[in-house]
Amino acid sequence: MSNQRSHTHIDISKNTISINNNYNNNDIDMDEWIKYFKPKTKKEFLALGVAKELGDIKNLALYLSYCKKYPENLINKTLIKVNEIPISKIKKSRGALFNYLIQKYAKEKTN
Repeated sequence: MSNQRSHTHIDISKNTISINNNYNNNDIDMDEWIKYFKPKTKKEFLALGVAKELGDIKNLALYLSYCKKYPENLINKTLIKVNEIPISKIKKSRGALFNYLIQKYAKEKTN
């Protein structure tokens, strides 16, 4: 299995999400989870796209809170940065790195 991830295209202007990644997430069946969560707003679509991109659907509520709190460009900047880092260089998970970076970037913006 390759550790490389393809780029994700998230087009929230049309309320569509296209994910071009293969995940090996045995903890949660994403298709089953999505049956219960139906995004209704652009921010919800963005949060779902982030959760899928990071392979971290179980923390969707966290990504929803970030998408409501921070501007879309900060979310996308952080997601791009996370995807630029090889998985072998990440100590915990892509989701944990995203969490760390978004808080760091938000703090830098306020200072």
